[in-house]
Amino acid sequence: MVPLDKVSTGIVQYVVDEMIPHIVGGNPFLAGMAGYIVAERGPAMLKPMLENPALKAAGIVDEKGNVDLDLLYAAAKKSIADNRECALDLPFGRIKLKAADIEKLNRLCGGTGETK
Repeated sequence: MVPLDKVSTGIVQYVVDEMIPHIVGGNPFLAGMAGYIVAERGPAMLKPMLENPALKAAGIVDEKGNVDLDLLYAAAKKSIADNRECALDLPFGRIKLKAADIEKLNRLCGGTGETK
């Protein structure tokens, strides 16, 4: 389990450093604005999402607000093979993630890199 503040710091760093500069087919101005907003308000934006009862019931978030990053990492690794990519359509463009991106995001968030 990893504290929420460490997870949110890692997500913010990944979004600003990796996602925003690699937006495909989007508006660079909007992507830059989104990056700034995520950097400024990312942790506050993430906390309400983790209060979701379904996430708590699945054991992704515990009663203290810690995140089971190893569980999320294992699920992400199983859903994306080394040579495939996952495209995410965002309001300001499209981002493509590969297995290496999942690994980097996990490291930034404080994961152990172990899968269950």
